[in-house]
Amino acid sequence: MSDADNLRKLKLLQAEARLKALQPQEQSDSYITNLVRTAGQGLSFGFGDELEARVRASIGDGEYQKNLTKIRSEISKFAEENPKTAIAAEIGGSLPTAALGGAGLARLGVKGAMKVGGIEGAAYGFGKGEGDLTERGKSAVTSGVLSAGGAKVGDIVFPKVTEAAKRLMKEGVRLTPGQRVGGIVGELEERATSIPIIGDVIESAQQTAMGDFNRAAINTSIRILGKGAKKVPKNLEGQAAYQFAKDQLDEAYTKVIPKLKANVGEDFENGLVKIVENNLDLGQDGLKTFQAKLQKILASKVTSKDKILRGEVLKDIDSSLGLEASNFKRSANPQDRNLGEALQDVQNLLRESMKGTNPQASREYKKVQRAFRTLLPVRKATVAAITREGRFTPAQLLRGSRATDRSRDKIATATGNAPLQELGSVGQEVIGRTIPDSGSAERAALMIGLNQFRQNPGAVGALGLLSTLGAGSVYKNPLGRSLVTQSLAAPGNISRLGSPVVGAMSTPTVNEQISRRLPPTIEQLRLLEERFR
Repeated sequence: MSDADNLRKLKLLQAEARLKALQPQEQSDSYITNLVRTAGQGLSFGFGDELEARVRASIGDGEYQKNLTKIRSEISKFAEENPKTAIAAEIGGSLPTAALGGAGLARLGVKGAMKVGGIEGAAYGFGKGEGDLTERGKSAVTSGVLSAGGAKVGDIVFPKVTEAAKRLMKEGVRLTPGQRVGGIVGELEERATSIPIIGDVIESAQQTAMGDFNRAAINTSIRILGKGAKKVPKNLEGQAAYQFAKDQLDEAYTKVIPKLKANVGEDFENGLVKIVENNLDLGQDGLKTFQAKLQKILASKVTSKDKILRGEVLKDIDSSLGLEASNFKRSANPQDRNLGEALQDVQNLLRESMKGTNPQASREYKKVQRAFRTLLPVRKATVAAITREGRFTPAQLLRGSRATDRSRDKIATATGNAPLQELGSVGQEVIGRTIPDSGSAERAALMIGLNQFRQNPGAVGALGLLSTLGAGSVYKNPLGRSLVTQSLAAPGNISRLGSPVVGAMSTPTVNEQISRRLPPTIEQLRLLEERFR
């Protein structure tokens, strides 16, 4: 072999060595590229391949369709060679988009795991699908159904913060993890209150939630007063909290009453005549009762010289008219109910006169009256809880709401619209005690604990200390409560967010199985005939 041949062979070997050295780098670049593409498919809900192909074509890097075919081929090859990595990348990439999409749909009024999962799954199925619009439409339908089903199953199976708990948390109620998610977790937490020491920590946290609930009910009334109204301080509970609210209402009345005026002169008298004319069907006895009530409540307080009602006198007349109207409207007798409506018309006429004399004072007065009515159920509940210094339960608040419902046949309570009824209902659902504590479980646990302590005092003491510290870090610390709640709700959240991508990834297999079980179409039969011609 000549020197020239040897030199040529050496150069060839060097070139091959350089080529081999470059191959790992190319393979690495290809791996990263397709990993990013796969994650991008998730992030874009299946439209990433088309977006890349379109961008490349727009800058002169090949034609759109050829680019798309190549990109899809490379993504598919990557998935075959790295199945676990590809699945993880696509699911991981889809989660942020699913979260943002869910938030966007919620703003549009679309709520519920099944609805949101179905809509997002259909979008993902269309993006991930291939072929014409008909084929992609089929993918969208199948993916939407699968995603909706998966999201619903996750919503049922896994713990989540309930809507009722969210409502209370919005009011500032510091719920325990079990109260937040309810269900089995809530029941286990309730039963754990029978465990010595740890149970005390849990019960203390539950009592904190009950105190917050009391303040939330009272603050609902105070809020009606508007600007300048002060919330109940967190160190006040029961009777002290109620007194705090009552003092504010008394002060608001004191400020507004001197401003109240109502002209009951000629215009008011003409209005009364119209009310009588509109209620002639009350009959002679009904009209006599009506006139007697007006004489007692109104006429006796008006002089011939001064047709202006003021301050406390006006407030008493307004309150008396409202009370009499409410009492008559609750009657089973139709005539009495009509009489109640007539008295209500007189009250409305009086308030219109107040509005015309001093509109601002009239508005303030109405606010104070509404705040007072909203606080009435709290007063009833506080009295019922006298043995606990007025710290009432949701059930007591509900009974107070029903007792102060002045609508006919308690129709407001029947329709869920009585004062504070909605808050009492969600409170009963979330923090109402559901597991009766007979004391037997606690006594049994205490006896077992004492027996174990006698046998090994050091180990049991250390275990008790650690358990107490652990329970305290969860139940007495806002961050601890939040972390535990998020941990409990995480599987359900991931299930909901992951349902669109899982539905879209499962769609080809499901559609294939469906097509095998369906009878062949006319087009399929025609193609089969042509093949065997």
